Amino acid sequence: MPWIRGKERRKRYERSKWRIVRVDPNNEKHVNMLIELSKIGAERGELLMEYAHEDVKDMTNRGIVFLAFHGDKPIGYQITTFPKKRFVLRDNEGNKIDLSGHLYEHFLFIHPDYRGKGWGKRLRNKVLDYLAKHTKAKGIFYEVGTLDGLRFLESLVKEGELEKHVVDERTLGQRIRDFIKGEDMPEVEVKVETDEKPTTYTYFIPLGIVYTKPFKRRSK
Repeated sequence: MPWIRGKERRKRYERSKWRIVRVDPNNEKHVNMLIELSKIGAERGELLMEYAHEDVKDMTNRGIVFLAFHGDKPIGYQITTFPKKRFVLRDNEGNKIDLSGHLYEHFLFIHPDYRGKGWGKRLRNKVLDYLAKHTKAKGIFYEVGTLDGLRFLESLVKEGELEKHVVDERTLGQRIRDFIKGEDMPEVEVKVETDEKPTTYTYFIPLGIVYTKPFKRRSK
């Protein structure tokens, strides 16, 4: 039908206006765009505070930051931190989650006007393509930051995009119910073994869930 074809053309046109750019801390325009987006996140209670110029410089020293654009308008960003050679989580029962060599998605933010339209997934997929091609990381891991984030990550598990690792699965249901009811984010304590000093320390995992995605690279 003509109206269906027209609708599909509009969708393709909207997608064609979308792009991502790696943030250069010396590009004042991009830095200010990132700060403005963080201000929106802070006002909505999704960030503890808006970023300062020093924060952006620190992020780019410790990892890779991308801005997402729709046309010329910045609509979101993603922060990924570089991997550690050894990064192993152990719970009180000795179970381990080995995240050695994995990048960590520190944060992903989409402007409220663009949520629920697939932009977050497009941003994440574009970033994953870049990281798989331009880094030697084994994969990437994610933690839960918000209720929307939990729903999104769980949907990717159902689609087979992510693997889910749970610490203390016996109380997981109660932790999620408390979180949905609006209580503070429940956290589960684990021990971390790393190649840096200190070589062991205590770490708290939001909801006690870690999601991982291994990078699949073609053998040469």
